[in-house]
Amino acid sequence: MMFPVIAKTFLELERVVKSHPFPLENEKIIAFAFLNKISEIKEIEIRRLQGDKYKIDDDLIYLYCPSGFGSTKLTNNIIEKKLNVISTTRNLGTTLKLLQLVKA
Repeated sequence: MMFPVIAKTFLELERVVKSHPFPLENEKIIAFAFLNKISEIKEIEIRRLQGDKYKIDDDLIYLYCPSGFGSTKLTNNIIEKKLNVISTTRNLGTTLKLLQLVKA
């Protein structure tokens, strides 16, 4: 059985965090959806986002979900279905921890 893996270098992770287009004041409402390929689609049709925002940037989606990830419509399953990709989503805290681990 094979499982997909999405790997990023230190420089790629650093760029992802520095380039986040939304406020970074609360790491619990910031996340990154890492995609297995560049998305040709730049907008996802989702109803009732309730203030949640996203930006698709090649093989990455920046997520800003002030309503919280428990209630957002911007789920990993929706991202994969709408964009026809494999995705893994990590919040800002986890992404910063990964940066520390790679740097060490």
